[in-house]
Amino acid sequence: MAEKHLLSFGETIRQTELRSTTHKYRPQSSYFPSRVLSLLLDTLLIIQFPSDLEQILNSSWSYYSSYGTALFDSIIQIQTSINVQRTSTRELTRVKQLAKRQAIKAIEDENSSNAEPTENFVEEPTEEPLDTSEISLGCKRQALEEVTNTTKRRRAPRAPQPTVAQVQESYGPHYRTRQSVRVAESSGGNGGKEN
Repeated sequence: MAEKHLLSFGETIRQTELRSTTHKYRPQSSYFPSRVLSLLLDTLLIIQFPSDLEQILNSSWSYYSSYGTALFDSIIQIQTSINVQRTSTRELTRVKQLAKRQAIKAIEDENSSNAEPTENFVEEPTEEPLDTSEISLGCKRQALEEVTNTTKRRRAPRAPQPTVAQVQESYGPHYRTRQSVRVAESSGGNGGKEN
């Protein structure tokens, strides 16, 4: 917005200066150079007085003596429109936040008025017997079955934990020796021999 306004100001200067015979063949960029435009955009909000503008441009714009006052007025207009826009945006944000807070408070008030009066003690949920009529071991539960925190689920039985000796036996090489065959035969096994 500020850049567009300043470019429009530069075009006004160009149109005015083209009418004079001395500046008829000057390039368009010489009336309001891009370096002046970028300097003004960088320092737009800190310009408060004409002396600030003169110090920022530092004699880098040849048309300052003719159009410096008009440029300062344009900058003040831009600053005013920016401040108005910021104020309205801030006010709109404040109104939205206030409406949101009021809506949340209304919902909380409604929930608290609809809630049943609570006792001093906490009621334990009663355990309902598990309905096994619809449960079969191979059947998975239905996709749209309603599940709540209080619904009791049938769990699969846990696998027994192996003992330390069983775990230690599972490590290491497993090959048959004459001794292991004799131990197996003496314990009543067939010792790995096929009948």
